[in-house]
Amino acid sequence: MVSITAAQLVELDACETCLEAFEDEFPAGFKSDTWTPVQQLGVLMDEDLRWGLAWAWEHGLLPKLSMAGWSLRGVDLRRANLAGVDLRGADLRGVNLSHSLLAGADLRGANLKGADLRHTDLQCAKLEDANLQDCRLHGAYVSGTILQNTFPNLFWPGY
Repeated sequence: MVSITAAQLVELDACETCLEAFEDEFPAGFKSDTWTPVQQLGVLMDEDLRWGLAWAWEHGLLPKLSMAGWSLRGVDLRRANLAGVDLRGADLRGVNLSHSLLAGADLRGANLKGADLRHTDLQCAKLEDANLQDCRLHGAYVSGTILQNTFPNLFWPGY
C-alpha cells in the first residue's frame, strides 16, 4: 500500500511549490494498493509533479521503479529529476531532457538519437553503448560521465 498525504509532505519539509502541486493533483492525498510503471510515467509526464517524484524517492515515499527498456520516444521531460534512474536500453529518441538532472543515471545502451540534453546534468551517468547521434548537448555537464562505445564516438575537450 502506498499512501502519501499533504501532512507527510509538510513534515518532511517539502517546498511550497511541490506541496501546492501535490494538493492540486491529489486533494485527498495519494493512495494506491501498488505503485506501477504507469503511475510513475504519469507523474513524469506532469511538468508540475515530475521534480517531486525524485524527492519522493529520496524520502522513501515511493519506490523507484526501473525504467530499463521503456519507450519514451519524443516525450517532453525537460526539468525532470531522473538522478540515478535505471534507463538501460530505453528508447529516448527525440526526448526533451533539457535542464534535467540525470546525474548517476544508467543509460547504457539507450537510444538518445536526436534527444535534447542541453544544460542537463549528466555527471557520472553511464552512457556506454548509447546512441547519441544528433543529440543537442550544449551546456551539458558531463564530469565523470562514462562515454565508452557511444555512437557517434564523442570527443569532449577537457574531459
